[in-house]
Order: sequence, then structure tokens, then C-alpha cells
Amino acid sequence: MSKSLRVFKASFLLGSTLLCATALSAQFAYEGDVTPTPPTSGELFDTATIAIGQNANGALTVSGTHTITCDTLQMGGVGNGTLALNNSASMSGKSLIVGNSGASSTLTFSSTSGASFSSITVGSASGASGHLVMESNNYVRGSTLTVSSSLGGAGKVTVNNGTLSLFSLNIGYSAAATGSVTMNGGTISVTFLSLSSATGTGKLVVNSGSFKTVGVQFGQGNGQIEINGGAFSSSSAVSLNSAQNALFKVTGGTVSLGSTLSLGVSGNGELYISGGRTTVGGQLGVSQHGKLTFAIDSANLPNSSEALLSANSLVLDAAGTFIIDLNNISDPLDTSFLLLEVTQDVSQDIKNIVWDIIGITGAEGSAYTQWVGNSLFLHVNVIPEPACTAMLAGLLGLCVAARRRK
Repeated sequence: MSKSLRVFKASFLLGSTLLCATALSAQFAYEGDVTPTPPTSGELFDTATIAIGQNANGALTVSGTHTITCDTLQMGGVGNGTLALNNSASMSGKSLIVGNSGASSTLTFSSTSGASFSSITVGSASGASGHLVMESNNYVRGSTLTVSSSLGGAGKVTVNNGTLSLFSLNIGYSAAATGSVTMNGGTISVTFLSLSSATGTGKLVVNSGSFKTVGVQFGQGNGQIEINGGAFSSSSAVSLNSAQNALFKVTGGTVSLGSTLSLGVSGNGELYISGGRTTVGGQLGVSQHGKLTFAIDSANLPNSSEALLSANSLVLDAAGTFIIDLNNISDPLDTSFLLLEVTQDVSQDIKNIVWDIIGITGAEGSAYTQWVGNSLFLHVNVIPEPACTAMLAGLLGLCVAARRRK
């Protein structure tokens, strides 16, 4: 065989191999442990159970308009499992498990279509970790999404875009379980939100996008809702009462609670506000184990003409904890802030409660609260210690210069 013919034949075989690989990747591309073996033709992967990474590391990528349908899709086991949906790929079934046992699994939705499962679990077993990521303008639908369901499991959901629609969202569902849901965009719509059931740890963070729920429950563990931007709304009562530590933190965005908000009846519950706007459509109640904190931060100064917190009515137990935190004031400040406004009349007993103002000394300035009608104001005149030191140094320099001129 001539040299030119051998080169042509090698080039032809290489091109054929690449063509076959490209065709496969346009359907169901996989490597490692994926059971059963995905089809090499057609647009449908239809089987009872699909396991990715059960006995060794496994990865599956679904592209084009291809579809997975199954009763159960489980990721992780002895090995790590990875699944990616691209283009307009979609999948549906009864049970989706991301992080099935003591390994790490990641499911990424970059498809413009989406997925529908009756039950979705992320981080389902002790020692297992799972991560579900929504990237594109897609959808994920299910009856229940549980983020970290077992003792020692860890689950994480990140929504950057798209729509997540559920009946119930459970975050940190079991003892020693750790679960988190972070929104950087998109929409999450649920009927019921549960955080830190049993003694687990559950955290919801909204940086952007919209989170809507009918009801919210904090369990016996450590539960936290943190709103840094975007919008959060709940149409039913919100109670931070029975948990070991329950925290509702607002640094930005808007929070709209259509009914009551109660803190600290039997467990530790705190509402911490440093920015944004929070509205309680019903009664705001702080009991003996409750804590209400307003924090002023030079890097995120609130609008002085708008209340940080609004409520229809107010009930405060003097045995509760009421704090104004000025630790993060780094620049000179001489102004007033509207902290709280209440629609109904506020009793004199509530107005007589003394707020604990922390973060400044008498040498740095002054701060005090004042009720004007049913509105609570904070008046601040502060020169933080570094600025005060610099000012004194400047005055000393002027005195020395004046003395020399004499």
C-alpha cells in the first residue's frame, strides 16, 4: 500500500470515528458507570430504573430534543454520578435522587425544556452529597423536593434561572442533615416550605429572583431564611417559635408576609433587618425567646424616608431581646432612620421598651430611639473611632502648624 493511500485511509477512519462520537454526543453521551446502557439511536431513553455512578464514577449528557422517561433515576453510590441536560432535552418519572449514598452527585439543567418528577431528593443518604443546578430558562416540577433527607446527608440546590414549581420544599429534613437552596435568579413557587425538620440545618438564600410560598414552617433544628435581593412572599402565617435557632434575615430586596409573623414563643427566633423592605400584613409578635434586630451598615445604608419594617399591629414582650446594631458604621453619620411603622395604635408599654444599642461608645457619638405616633425612629450622630482619631490628628497638625508660624 502506498504512503498516500495509508494516509488517506487513516484520515478516513479518524473522521468516521469523530463523526460517530459527535452523533452519539447529540443523543445520549455517557462514560463510566451508567446502567442500563443508553440507546445509540432514537430520541427516547425509556426504562424502569436508571443508575449513574452506582458502582463506579458515571456521567450522562442528554442533548438535542432527546428525552429520558423512567420510574426511578438515581445518581451516586460507590462512585460519583453526573447528569447534564442541554439544548431542549427533557426528562420525567416518579423518583429522582441526586446523591444516593456516600458519594458526590451533580445534576445540571442547561436545557430550555426541563424535568417533571413526583419526588425529588438531593442528598438522600448518610454521607452523600448532591447538587441540583438550574441554569437556563427551563422548568423543574415535582410534588416534593427534599434537600438533604437523611442523617448526615448534604444537599444543595442552586437556581440561576428558570422556574421550580413544587407542592412542598423541605430543606434539612433529618437529624444532622444539612441542606441549602440558593437563588440567583429565576422563580421558585411552592405551597409549603419547611426548614430544619427534626434537628437538621436548612437554609434558603435569595440573592435575586422571586420566591413565593403559601406557608412556612421552621422545625426543631437550625433554620434560616436570608433575603439579600429579589423578592420573597408568603401568604400564610410565619412562625419562628419551635426551632433551636430560627433566623429570618433581610439585607435587601422585598419581603411580603400576608399574615402574622411570630418570634420566640418556645424556641429561639430572630428577625434581623439591615436593608430592603419587609412588610407584615398581620401582627408582628416578639415573645420572651424572640429577638428583633435592626442593623445599620455604612456599606448598605437604608433609605431614611422608608421604614425598614412595616406591620399592621405590634405585640412585644418586654422579656424579649431588642437590639440596634451599629457595629458596621465606618463613616461619620448624622441622620435619622425610620425603623418600624405600625398601622394600628402601639401601646405605651411597647413604647417604653428599652432598645439595646450596640457598636458605639460615648466618645464616638450618640444614638437613641424615638416613637413618633406609631413609628419608631433611630437618631444617629456618630464619628467612628478611626475617623475620630484621624480628625484629632488633623486638629493637632493644624495647631502645630499655627504654633510654628508664630
